Amino acid sequence: MELLHLKYFIRVAERNNISKAAAEFHVVSSAVSNHIKALEQELGFSLFYRNGNCITLNENGKILYRHAKTLLRLIDDSKKEISDNSEKLDYELIIATATLPKLIPHIIQDFKKCYPDIKLRIVQFQKYINIDDTDCDLLLYSSDARTLAPHSRTIYEERIGLAVSEQNPLARQIGVTAKQMAEEKFIRRSYLSDFRRLTDKYLNALGIQPETALISDYPPFINELVASNMGVALLPQLTWLYAREKNIRFLRIQDVEMFRYINIQWRTAGYLSRAAEIFIRHITDYFQNLELPE
Repeated sequence: MELLHLKYFIRVAERNNISKAAAEFHVVSSAVSNHIKALEQELGFSLFYRNGNCITLNENGKILYRHAKTLLRLIDDSKKEISDNSEKLDYELIIATATLPKLIPHIIQDFKKCYPDIKLRIVQFQKYINIDDTDCDLLLYSSDARTLAPHSRTIYEERIGLAVSEQNPLARQIGVTAKQMAEEKFIRRSYLSDFRRLTDKYLNALGIQPETALISDYPPFINELVASNMGVALLPQLTWLYAREKNIRFLRIQDVEMFRYINIQWRTAGYLSRAAEIFIRHITDYFQNLELPE
């Protein structure tokens, strides 16, 4: 059984489409199809249900997929451990992020200054994922409480406030009450967003059912809408600060302390590479020494 068979098989299983998988490997569809057929012939069983262009795993395929993912991870871990043992960090560190899109470039730039030889790849998700279901080494994500889970660490506590336009009468205040917030129209994240889930928890505790002006999951667009006085928005403090939008005021919420917590997580099984350990230590120090801009 060839490793290339398994690599093609896994990607087809995840994309449910041979053409899309072939495009990712920069090969023609027939090449991927031939590898899948060779794998099925070697095993003596079909691995997929086929319906036109759609191809989905059957029960045999699901069994192979589970073991193939484990096998390829073990091979990748062995390569990293051998490189670490040889003191050569010549492999790629894959970091998934479900938070902090504004601050990520600053963190990566700072890390590359210190460790130019470590290759990084950033994969962004809209919400929390199970890192064990991915090929990623590390995951940056937010939560509404400090993490106590194994293989994870809380690295920053971030305040959430109300962002309002300079044209909004609330902009003349330092803080804002729940009653005042209830009278505003909100620019909100979609239900796909973990940040929406977190802020809805706070709003429900305050008894606020906000009127929705617009829905967006794109932070720069949200900032533009707030600056244009199209509505108010709950924002993490770092998102507001690093947007540097001078037409927006960030108000502290007086009735409740709103926070979210930034965490880093690594896989529960497998090898934690030296590069991953270096990144965990670096980002922890980065947040401990973070000086918020004026």
